Amino acid sequence: MVLKKYGLTPDADVKIRALFGNHPLRLSALQAGQIDGTVMAMPFNKMAVKMGFRELVHLRDIIKTPQGGLVTTLQKTRGEAERIVRTIKAALMGNRFLKCIPTTG
Repeated sequence: MVLKKYGLTPDADVKIRALFGNHPLRLSALQAGQIDGTVMAMPFNKMAVKMGFRELVHLRDIIKTPQGGLVTTLQKTRGEAERIVRTIKAALMGNRFLKCIPTTG
């Protein structure tokens, strides 16, 4: 969506590469010159800027759904598995609902 919004064609204008791992790994790959750009969450995007990289796009301006995740302990997943499943279902329903709401701009 981001590439198309700015007139770029995925796989033609930009080589898309799967980079498995967390944000510190992405930041290291950026620093090493292994990749030219990546999606990063806070605070890693700000760390990259301090290292001299430029922020090009804020995804929140394009994707109108909350960005983030659900986190819990291993103990809680073992002890309250049904509650975890209900929480995940509720979060997915919320995201689906938000995608149905028209946005301006």
